[in-house]
Amino acid sequence: EYLKIPNPCAGRINKKNVYKKNTPLKFDNFIQVGVECELGVFLKHDIACSKYSYSDKDILNSIISIFPAIEIVDDRYENWKKSNTNILIADDFFSAGCVMGTPVKFSKDLNLNQLHGTMKINNKIVGNGYGKDILGNPINALKWIFSRNDVIGDTLPKNSFILLGSLVQTNWVKRGDKVEIEIGGLGGVKTEFL
Repeated sequence: EYLKIPNPCAGRINKKNVYKKNTPLKFDNFIQVGVECELGVFLKHDIACSKYSYSDKDILNSIISIFPAIEIVDDRYENWKKSNTNILIADDFFSAGCVMGTPVKFSKDLNLNQLHGTMKINNKIVGNGYGKDILGNPINALKWIFSRNDVIGDTLPKNSFILLGSLVQTNWVKRGDKVEIEIGGLGGVKTEFL
């Protein structure tokens, strides 16, 4: 809704832009940097991407661990609201990396819809949301991506990680801002833009 695109979208994160929990980031490395409160998973085994629709059970069986993350986005556009979807796709939808929290072993008993996330900037809450805010159920994000071999290719390899979506709308930050997210039951992640 924020991007005014009526369907899910995916972008890739370069390995060099994946940071460990609580890593500070250099503000000058970005044009206009923003942050999101993300729910992420690691894959237990290779996933064949095709038009085949995976069941909820298949999806749950594909997850080995789950973690909180701060997704880093960068507004590299003169005016992104005037950019068409193809340009956003080519640019991986603002992707600039992520600060990854500690993965927790996944349990099928975990209610993904009820996971509650909060984002703070400079110790002030700027947003919160629930797992169900990701396409009605975070499982739907995996179903979508697993069906998109046109986007991903034929296979998502074992130990790949996927950020399922943000529980909080993007917040744009300034130099010196301290960002913290917490997702109930999974822990938290912090970063600072120096």
